[in-house]
Amino acid sequence: PILKLRNAAEEIEKGNLDVRVEAGSDDEIGGLCRSFNRMVHSLKTLFEEKSRHIREIEDLASFPEKNPYPVLECAVDCSVTYLNPAAQKLLDESGLKASELLPADMSKIIEGLKSEGKVLTYAEVAIRDTDTVYGEYIHFIPDREVIRIYAYCITEHKRALEALKESQKKYEELVNSIDGIMWEADAQTFRYSFVSKQAERILGYPVDRWVNDM
Repeated sequence: PILKLRNAAEEIEKGNLDVRVEAGSDDEIGGLCRSFNRMVHSLKTLFEEKSRHIREIEDLASFPEKNPYPVLECAVDCSVTYLNPAAQKLLDESGLKASELLPADMSKIIEGLKSEGKVLTYAEVAIRDTDTVYGEYIHFIPDREVIRIYAYCITEHKRALEALKESQKKYEELVNSIDGIMWEADAQTFRYSFVSKQAERILGYPVDRWVNDM
């Protein structure tokens, strides 16, 4: 038993706080072993509490109070537990409830993060009665069982994408209305990136094959 105690003490010095020594008897040596095990258990508890406090302090220190964009936290039951000043300002100016800043399928998102072992995903939230859209990076913090959300207004970006799609649609409609074949190809590879629909009518060769096979 004395040798086991010495070996166990060396393991503790290496940082192994899961080591235990079998008592084996009710004499003084057995009592010493039990006292040793209680001491190791207490050390491990203190170490875990200290580590938890350090994580909480680091988390609070790094929390983006001064972030100009909305940041919020919610529990796994989707109840909002924190709003930074920018998020609170958004609620005050828009009359929204905090829950309306969460994606409609937030519960499903949380379940997905937990079941797939992921900690980060992305979603978009449309603000009611407006055309405002927020892109949200959703970060799951497993050890605290909370979700932190970083929100950014992407309204202008969405408008630009829609305008681009509309412009492309009008361009294709114009090209396809011309009684002739319009095409576009890479100057280096000579691969077609666009062929007007008139090609199929005039040459009898499907447009998708011009683009995909040639």
